[in-house]
Amino acid sequence: MTINIANIYPDILNMYGDKGNIAALCYRMNKMGINSCVTDYAIGDKIDFEKTNIVYIGGGSEKDQVTAMKNLMQDSESFKRYVEDGGCVLAVCSGYEILGKSFYADGKKYDGLGILNLEFESKKSRMIGEIILESPVTNGKIVGFENHGGYVSDSEYEPLGNVISGFGSCNSSKKEGVVYKKLIGTYIHGPLLPLNPDLTDHIIKLASDISDEDFKINNSYEEMARSYILGKTQN
Repeated sequence: MTINIANIYPDILNMYGDKGNIAALCYRMNKMGINSCVTDYAIGDKIDFEKTNIVYIGGGSEKDQVTAMKNLMQDSESFKRYVEDGGCVLAVCSGYEILGKSFYADGKKYDGLGILNLEFESKKSRMIGEIILESPVTNGKIVGFENHGGYVSDSEYEPLGNVISGFGSCNSSKKEGVVYKKLIGTYIHGPLLPLNPDLTDHIIKLASDISDEDFKINNSYEEMARSYILGKTQN
């Protein structure tokens, strides 16, 4: 089995070490005996969604976010069909905002791809720090780092998790991120997946048909890092 990963514009959407998310996916697939094939798409490339199992969009500067959005517009209808047909997506930080109906960058409002029914607003002060969620997706805690000025007033979607510590993405409640079909959007970076092997495995499950038995991997290093963040945040 080979899982094909489309890495969208990694040359400009890698501000927060987001390539670590790709590395975590490939590492755990390898441990399960699954082949991974990563295609790095550059600005101007047409994305082949038909041959893609996972789409990954990372975070970048506001200028690069606008550049990415404008270029993704050429593939917006194909992208929407991919999501609606059950394609797997992980979108982080500004990559998450691009998928909504609108977002702010450099004080200006831009149209997003409209894949998610979300309008991102902007605060003057940024929301920065370590974040901990209680997540129904993993039936446990998700940890990471957030650094964003954007938020949504409300969301019709299931959240990635409820915020135990930190800010989150929803201004009206302590919730972070969204889950829609096989799409996950979140402000958590740092990167997200190396610290959260259960979430990494969940995404691999969404993109494949392998059984739970294949996911018995030693997570001792990941758990040490998670325990450090949990202990520091809760003390």
